[in-house]
Amino acid sequence: MFAETDIVVDDVKRAYVVDGRYIPRVSAVVNHFYPWVANPWIPPITGERAMQAGTEMHASIEGYLRGEYEITKVDGDGGNFERYMSEYPEWKTVACEKKIASTKCMLAGTLDALFQNTETEEYILVDWKRSRRLYEDSGQRYAMQATLYKHLLEVECGVRVSHSYIVLLHPDLKMPSQFEVTDGTDGLQLEYALGVAKWVYEELNKPG
Repeated sequence: MFAETDIVVDDVKRAYVVDGRYIPRVSAVVNHFYPWVANPWIPPITGERAMQAGTEMHASIEGYLRGEYEITKVDGDGGNFERYMSEYPEWKTVACEKKIASTKCMLAGTLDALFQNTETEEYILVDWKRSRRLYEDSGQRYAMQATLYKHLLEVECGVRVSHSYIVLLHPDLKMPSQFEVTDGTDGLQLEYALGVAKWVYEELNKPG
């Protein structure tokens, strides 16, 4: 399913590198349509701590999904990850924190988690967020992001995703919150987004 390819992350160019070629991140393409703007009401140090806590939570979830330790060792989520996974005993892990890159559609990114329903054989894409709420202005970003990841998985891996979810796991929440991300990007918008990806790809790989 996933080709064994050496993928290097270049944070300066916001791209992944495969065989010496720079491939733009999904997030970089999405930013062309919906630029990320820092919240002026959140002090920088608070934002940095929140990002660090989110990184640690993702790492501990990855450790559990890889079978490295028990689910109770997942950190920074207030037990919400365990509550969430208990609702889906039929899901098996296909990939977690998996880097994928495609020179065909000129997109790259890292999947939080890809599951398969063992009863229906459907594939489910999940994006973990250590957040108390899903802000309304994030909806369009997530819709395009999900669409591009679905396209990337289909083109590069032959996987058709049936459902894509944003899951909030903040310790202040009594229960995890799940939001299904609908494919909010129509065919023309997807074509435009892929055109942006191609343009960024060509810019990144210009000689000299």
